[in-house]
This record gives sequence, C-alpha cells and structure tokens, in this order.
Amino acid sequence: MELKTKQTLANIVIAFGIIGFLFSAYILFSSFGESSLPTSVEEQFTLMSQSMQDASVTASNAAVSIRSAKSSLESASKIVSETSSVATSLADAININILGITPLDPAAQMLKKVSTDIASFSTDLTSTASHLEQNADDINKLSEDFKAMSEQLSITGEKLTGFTPGLNFTWIGIYLCVLHGMFIAIGFLVKQ
Repeated sequence: MELKTKQTLANIVIAFGIIGFLFSAYILFSSFGESSLPTSVEEQFTLMSQSMQDASVTASNAAVSIRSAKSSLESASKIVSETSSVATSLADAININILGITPLDPAAQMLKKVSTDIASFSTDLTSTASHLEQNADDINKLSEDFKAMSEQLSITGEKLTGFTPGLNFTWIGIYLCVLHGMFIAIGFLVKQ
C-alpha cells in the first residue's frame, strides 16, 4: 500500500476514533446511572399491569352483579310460579256447573292456559338463573386469571427494566469509549 494512502487511511481511522470517543463520552456522562431500558418501557409494563388489575376488579364486580341478577330471577321465578298456582286455583273455582251448564268455562280454560304459560315462564326464569350462576363462576375465574396476569406483568416488567444487574447505559458508554480508543491507537500504529 502506498505511504500516502496508508497515512490517509490512518487519519480517517483516528478521526473516526476521536469522534466516536467524544460521542461515547457524551453518552457515558449524560446517562450516568440510568436504567437499561427507557422509562417509557417501564411505564408501559406498569400500565399493562394496572390495566390487568383493573380488569380483575371489574370482572369480580361483574360476577357479583350476575349473582344478584340470579337471585332476582329466582325470586321472580318463585312469584311467577305462585301466580301460576293461583291462576289454576281460580280456573278451578270459576269452572262451576249450573244445571249442566258451565257458563264460565271459556274463562276457566283461558286461565288454565295462562297458568300453563306462567308455569313455563317460571321454569325459564329458573333455568336462566342457574346459567347465570355458571357465568358468575366463569367470570370469577377470569378475574383470578387477570389478577395473575397483572402480577406476572409486574414481575416481568421489573425483570426487563433491570434485566442484568450492573448492565446499563453507563457500561455501554464505557465500552464504546474503549472501543473508539482502540480505533485511535490502531490509527496511530498504522500511521507509523
């Protein structure tokens, strides 16, 4: 290699080393003591963890509401069932026979049909109430899952934001300073 080309190449390597060293020193002193990951990443894990915790509380509250609706449906089913019994009794009571004639028979038949429909409605209410209990159990399980995910996100976030003890921007800055110092030394060695 020609001497002039060798010296030009050495000067470029030295200039690269000096610029890199100055930039690395700036990084080293401007980020002294900062964590490995930017604060925004840490904040995102905190927000996700809090969102999961909120979802857990919401699901738990929804389970309570569903159980309350179940209780209301059971009460309504009981009232509707009693209404069905009253309608049947009333139909039997008005279905009187006067000298072979049953003048209130159409009304009695209508009451019996209404009583049957009411009894069916009561059964539907009871069935819906039992399904709501299963839904409440499922939502409670979901609440527990959200809580576990919240705790796991919190732990994962802590691990990621301090993922290797002592490895932070300070050590990266020191490494870059040494690396660029080596470029400067190589440049001077090539120049000789």
